[in-house]
Amino acid sequence: MFGKALADWQMEFRETNDLPLDKPIIMVGHQPAFFHPGILAKFIAASRLARQVDGVVVFLVVDHHIGDVGAIETCIQSDHLQIERKQIWKVDSIIALKDQSRAEILDTFEPFSSALRNASGSNVAMQFGNALVALMKPYAQVDYVVPASALL
Repeated sequence: MFGKALADWQMEFRETNDLPLDKPIIMVGHQPAFFHPGILAKFIAASRLARQVDGVVVFLVVDHHIGDVGAIETCIQSDHLQIERKQIWKVDSIIALKDQSRAEILDTFEPFSSALRNASGSNVAMQFGNALVALMKPYAQVDYVVPASALL
Protein backbone atom coordinates (compact mmCIF):
# COMPACT_ATOMS: atom_id res chain seq x y z
CA MET A 1 0.00 0.00 0.00
CA PHE A 2 1.45 3.36 -1.13
CA GLY A 3 4.68 1.56 -2.00
CA LYS A 4 5.14 0.10 1.48
CA ALA A 5 4.61 -3.46 2.71
CA LEU A 6 1.79 -4.05 5.20
CA ALA A 7 4.29 -5.40 7.76
CA ASP A 8 6.21 -2.11 7.55
CA TRP A 9 3.02 -0.11 8.20
CA GLN A 10 2.23 -2.33 11.16
CA MET A 11 5.72 -1.94 12.63
CA GLU A 12 5.59 1.83 12.15
CA PHE A 13 2.23 2.00 13.95
CA ARG A 14 3.61 -0.04 16.85
CA GLU A 15 6.76 2.05 17.14
CA THR A 16 4.96 5.41 16.82
CA ASN A 17 2.47 4.49 19.54
CA ASP A 18 4.92 2.75 21.91
CA LEU A 19 3.23 -0.63 21.46
CA PRO A 20 5.10 -3.92 21.91
CA LEU A 21 6.88 -5.06 18.78
CA ASP A 22 6.74 -8.77 19.59
CA LYS A 23 3.24 -9.46 20.98
CA PRO A 24 -0.14 -9.94 19.32
CA ILE A 25 -2.34 -6.86 19.51
CA ILE A 26 -6.05 -7.23 20.16
CA MET A 27 -7.54 -3.88 19.20
CA VAL A 28 -10.95 -2.72 20.37
CA GLY A 29 -12.38 0.61 19.34
CA HIS A 30 -15.24 2.80 20.45
CA GLN A 31 -16.28 6.40 20.89
CA PRO A 32 -15.04 7.92 24.16
CA ALA A 33 -18.40 7.90 25.93
CA PHE A 34 -19.75 5.92 28.87
CA PHE A 35 -21.23 2.93 27.12
CA HIS A 36 -23.66 0.09 27.70
CA PRO A 37 -22.74 -3.46 28.84
CA GLY A 38 -22.69 -4.79 25.27
CA ILE A 39 -19.62 -2.70 24.52
CA LEU A 40 -18.07 -3.77 27.83
CA ALA A 41 -18.55 -7.39 26.69
CA LYS A 42 -16.37 -6.68 23.66
CA PHE A 43 -13.57 -5.46 25.94
CA ILE A 44 -13.96 -8.48 28.24
CA ALA A 45 -13.65 -10.83 25.24
CA ALA A 46 -10.59 -8.94 23.95
CA SER A 47 -8.98 -9.07 27.39
CA ARG A 48 -9.49 -12.81 27.70
CA LEU A 49 -8.21 -13.45 24.18
CA ALA A 50 -5.12 -11.33 24.77
CA ARG A 51 -4.26 -13.33 27.90
CA GLN A 52 -4.69 -16.61 26.00
CA VAL A 53 -2.30 -15.57 23.22
CA ASP A 54 0.12 -13.60 25.41
CA GLY A 55 -0.95 -10.41 23.69
CA VAL A 56 -2.04 -6.93 24.68
CA VAL A 57 -5.34 -5.05 24.45
CA VAL A 58 -5.30 -1.68 22.72
CA PHE A 59 -8.29 0.64 23.11
CA LEU A 60 -8.53 2.64 19.89
CA VAL A 61 -10.37 5.78 21.03
CA VAL A 62 -12.46 7.34 18.26
CA ASP A 63 -11.15 10.77 19.22
CA HIS A 64 -12.63 12.57 16.20
CA HIS A 65 -16.15 11.70 17.46
CA ILE A 66 -18.59 14.61 17.61
CA GLY A 67 -21.52 14.32 19.99
CA ASP A 68 -22.86 14.87 23.47
CA VAL A 69 -20.86 12.63 25.79
CA GLY A 70 -21.55 14.88 28.76
CA ALA A 71 -24.82 13.30 29.85
CA ILE A 72 -25.78 10.12 31.66
CA GLU A 73 -29.12 8.42 31.11
CA THR A 74 -30.61 6.41 33.97
CA CYS A 75 -33.87 4.55 34.52
CA ILE A 76 -36.18 6.07 37.08
CA GLN A 77 -38.15 3.66 39.22
CA SER A 78 -41.84 4.16 38.50
CA ASP A 79 -44.85 2.28 37.16
CA HIS A 80 -43.43 2.44 33.63
CA LEU A 81 -40.06 2.76 31.92
CA GLN A 82 -38.83 6.30 32.32
CA ILE A 83 -35.40 7.60 31.38
CA GLU A 84 -33.79 10.57 33.08
CA ARG A 85 -31.01 12.41 31.26
CA LYS A 86 -28.65 14.34 33.50
CA GLN A 87 -25.91 16.64 32.20
CA ILE A 88 -22.82 15.80 34.25
CA TRP A 89 -19.93 17.19 32.18
CA LYS A 90 -19.56 20.26 30.02
CA VAL A 91 -18.65 19.11 26.52
CA ASP A 92 -19.30 20.90 23.23
CA SER A 93 -21.42 18.57 21.09
CA ILE A 94 -20.45 20.16 17.76
CA ILE A 95 -16.65 20.00 18.05
CA ALA A 96 -14.54 16.83 17.74
CA LEU A 97 -13.65 15.54 21.19
CA LYS A 98 -9.94 15.55 20.34
CA ASP A 99 -10.16 19.32 19.77
CA GLN A 100 -11.59 20.12 23.22
CA SER A 101 -9.76 20.64 26.49
CA ARG A 102 -10.54 18.32 29.38
CA ALA A 103 -14.21 18.09 30.36
CA GLU A 104 -15.46 20.35 33.11
CA ILE A 105 -17.40 18.39 35.73
CA LEU A 106 -20.75 20.07 36.40
CA ASP A 107 -22.31 17.56 38.79
CA THR A 108 -21.33 14.43 40.69
CA PHE A 109 -22.44 11.03 39.46
CA GLU A 110 -20.24 8.31 40.90
CA PRO A 111 -18.18 6.41 39.93
CA PHE A 112 -18.09 8.27 36.61
CA SER A 113 -17.21 11.70 38.01
CA SER A 114 -14.23 10.39 39.97
CA ALA A 115 -13.01 8.34 37.01
CA LEU A 116 -13.08 11.43 34.78
CA ARG A 117 -11.51 13.67 37.40
CA ASN A 118 -8.62 11.23 37.91
CA ALA A 119 -8.12 10.22 34.26
CA SER A 120 -5.10 11.32 32.31
CA GLY A 121 -5.45 12.91 28.90
CA SER A 122 -5.01 16.41 27.56
CA ASN A 123 -8.30 16.46 25.65
CA VAL A 124 -11.86 15.25 26.23
CA ALA A 125 -11.42 12.17 24.05
CA MET A 126 -8.40 10.81 25.89
CA GLN A 127 -9.77 11.87 29.29
CA PHE A 128 -12.93 9.82 28.63
CA GLY A 129 -10.94 6.96 27.10
CA ASN A 130 -8.70 6.67 30.16
CA ALA A 131 -11.67 7.03 32.52
CA LEU A 132 -13.34 4.12 30.71
CA VAL A 133 -10.23 1.99 31.17
CA ALA A 134 -10.28 2.69 34.92
CA LEU A 135 -13.97 1.81 35.17
CA MET A 136 -13.50 -1.43 33.20
CA LYS A 137 -10.53 -2.57 35.29
CA PRO A 138 -12.52 -5.05 37.44
CA TYR A 139 -13.77 -6.76 34.26
CA ALA A 140 -11.22 -6.21 31.49
CA GLN A 141 -7.57 -5.31 31.29
CA VAL A 142 -6.71 -2.67 28.70
CA ASP A 143 -2.98 -2.30 28.23
CA TYR A 144 -2.77 0.70 25.90
CA VAL A 145 -5.01 3.60 24.93
CA VAL A 146 -4.40 5.04 21.45
CA PRO A 147 -6.36 7.78 19.65
CA ALA A 148 -7.79 6.85 16.24
CA SER A 149 -6.12 9.97 14.86
CA ALA A 150 -2.82 8.10 15.39
CA LEU A 151 -3.79 5.91 12.43
CA LEU A 152 -3.32 8.89 10.15
